[in-house]
Amino acid sequence: MKLMLAARAGTLVALLTCSQGCGNRSKGVGKSDAVVAIPLTRSISFRAKQVVDPDSASDKTELTLSMAAIDELPEGPTGFDVMSDGGFLITDPLRARLVSYNSQGAFRWDLPIQYRAETVRILVSGDLEIVNAIDSKRYLHVRDAQGNFGPPQLVAAGQVSAAQAEAGTSRLINAAHGSVTDFPGSGPPGSPIEVFFEAPGRRMVSLRRLGKDAQGNSYVALESAADSSSIDVQTIIRKYAPDGREIGETAGILSDSIVQLVEEFRERAGILYQMVTHATEVRIQVWDTNGVR
Repeated sequence: MKLMLAARAGTLVALLTCSQGCGNRSKGVGKSDAVVAIPLTRSISFRAKQVVDPDSASDKTELTLSMAAIDELPEGPTGFDVMSDGGFLITDPLRARLVSYNSQGAFRWDLPIQYRAETVRILVSGDLEIVNAIDSKRYLHVRDAQGNFGPPQLVAAGQVSAAQAEAGTSRLINAAHGSVTDFPGSGPPGSPIEVFFEAPGRRMVSLRRLGKDAQGNSYVALESAADSSSIDVQTIIRKYAPDGREIGETAGILSDSIVQLVEEFRERAGILYQMVTHATEVRIQVWDTNGVR
């Protein structure tokens, strides 16, 4: 059964055309005098394999991808999270499991969950919050004192999810201006972040906050498209100070994943992560932004 993936449902703002207000931004508003380019810190690879029949896959250390059908992308890992020790937990929906690796990419263990995980969140408690790729229902797997995870418990409707709290609420005002605020009910509200985008021949089409760190800095992913009929979407991630100043911007984001990812990015303690899926590997790129203030 094909995974029904919503393109960043509930988190990315829909494509808007530029209104007459485009280009009216006051120079310097919401932007630091010296925005630092944040270089890639490191990259980690995890073995993956494309298979005709996922049930025939036997190597626990490998993540699983389907063979691409005509005019369709392969299916495979669509989300991940970062563990407290710097390791990674990656969804492997074709084999109905999660897979844990250490910070260097070495296999540690897998967790059969009997359904296809679309996204996974490791909560502060150590419990897992998982969205089912088939019906989009959200489940909680409680971790006991021995570190074992219990069976899925359906999360009550209306309860604020970890993903909602991290992303906040994004609003695209026009193709050059947007804002991000905290999600209602997710905690004490902070000041809104005003996002401005200026690039010749390009327009902003979506924005999403990836999270806030302990110092109150916000990390916002922006997608832009070319002002032409060609398909040319680019992503950057910006770091904003608590007062709304833009203080850093990533370089080197990849855009060649062969699987349609649901949650491509993560922010944890000032470190940014991007997952990209290739035919023989899943790669996670890392940017440490903590030196940018």
